[in-house]
Amino acid sequence: MKQRLAGLCAEVSFPERNKFTAPLLLVHGLWTGSWMWRTIAPALALRGWECWALDLRGRPDSRPAARIGRVRLEDYIEDVNTAVRQLWAPPVVWGADLGALLALQSAAQFPPRAIVCSTPLLPRSWLPDARPPLPLVRLPALPALLWSRPLSPPRPGIARTFLFSGLNADLQAELGRQLSPDSGRVARTLSREAVAHARPNCPTLVVHGGADRMSTPAACQALVRELEADQHTYPDLGHWLYSGPPAISLVGDVHRWIIRTLGEPLLVPPEAED
Repeated sequence: MKQRLAGLCAEVSFPERNKFTAPLLLVHGLWTGSWMWRTIAPALALRGWECWALDLRGRPDSRPAARIGRVRLEDYIEDVNTAVRQLWAPPVVWGADLGALLALQSAAQFPPRAIVCSTPLLPRSWLPDARPPLPLVRLPALPALLWSRPLSPPRPGIARTFLFSGLNADLQAELGRQLSPDSGRVARTLSREAVAHARPNCPTLVVHGGADRMSTPAACQALVRELEADQHTYPDLGHWLYSGPPAISLVGDVHRWIIRTLGEPLLVPPEAED
């Protein structure tokens, strides 16, 4: 079900009976939209979560962006801030890819109950010894980075290696058709500019694949150390954990971590459910 959040759009999955005192805000990554949560959000709703899968500005039905290439990282962070402010209680925020960075940056202004960072796409300034992921700096992407033009999704061969490794060919093709241009300005910030470090004052989980070439294990482990966060690794999986069997495993692992970490205050009292 589509819902509005002060000009933004979110796809909402309601549980049959809400079991928790916080909603779950899901923040998508680069080149994607709320559609990336279509497996995960309903599975979480079956476990009692009210899930709001946000569409950042420039996505269909959400806040317009006249020139997607010129959208700034700060604009996307403000979109997350807006969603957090509009929800009925401080949420648990789950960000994927770029959405993980947005969740961390937003938390400095609007602390959530907890943060889940899955396959986080991090600024190079946080990882000075690492190279930016190839999809951000490949030759066809340079005009978008240099002149803040729309950043096209990676071509199928690059996407197969960096985004969709390990998935079957049909699913890769289906996902690739749904990718859309994103902000060259944001890509330039990630690959070439300094971004302030974010140290949220809430429980944080970092989830990643051991075979991920977009959000490398070394980068994710550096983030775990930086934040003193909890960590869950899928040794044989790549970047895209959000469809098929990996998504079902991911839902269970994240759900259990949230329950274990936040404990009884997260649970709606039985008398309130009736």
